[in-house]
Amino acid sequence: MKMGILQDYFKMNRYVEKKYIVKEEYVSTEWTGGITTELYRSPVENDPSNNQSFDFRLSTASISKKNSDFTKLAGYNRIIMSLDKPLVLDHPETSKAKKIHLKPLEAYFFSGDIETRSYGLCQDINLIYKKEINAKMVVIKNSDVKIITDKDSIHLIYAIKSSKITINYKNKSVEDLMIYSGDTVVLEIGMTINYFSIHANSLLILSELSKNQ
Repeated sequence: MKMGILQDYFKMNRYVEKKYIVKEEYVSTEWTGGITTELYRSPVENDPSNNQSFDFRLSTASISKKNSDFTKLAGYNRIIMSLDKPLVLDHPETSKAKKIHLKPLEAYFFSGDIETRSYGLCQDINLIYKKEINAKMVVIKNSDVKIITDKDSIHLIYAIKSSKITINYKNKSVEDLMIYSGDTVVLEIGMTINYFSIHANSLLILSELSKNQ
């Protein structure tokens, strides 16, 4: 199903729909700093080897070189988060170039248009998305996350550790789901749902996307 910057994805639909992706379905490729593994992209039928043929893309990557340069992606924004070790980034071409020191599980937003260099070895998770899309990335750790939205949205849940999750919807329906380490759940939330919450008993990364007004 082609999304077209989210709008066609939900066309005339007001629902909750989910997709469970096991880690055996992922596609891994080499990049200059190590190995990257694509967890999900939209539109799903686009070529995984094409770095700019998507509306948004969620992936993990191993940074196995002490200094690595990220590929520039014009027209995209990015959010990165180290999953295990401290990560240092900088943007050498900017007028206020300085090193950004990130702790594990700390999200950092930056434009894909600018030169970006990393320092240190780690495993990270990346969300890359067109500038027409709003996005954020948060950690759920033995807690609840409440989500309020007045528009159609997509929520990508990546399990660092296996976890039971409970999803409570506005209409008071409840859904329990087991998500195993390394797997991903994609939730499509129609705008009339308006409010829901997610409870996890372990460690998850939640990425939320919606179209700009």
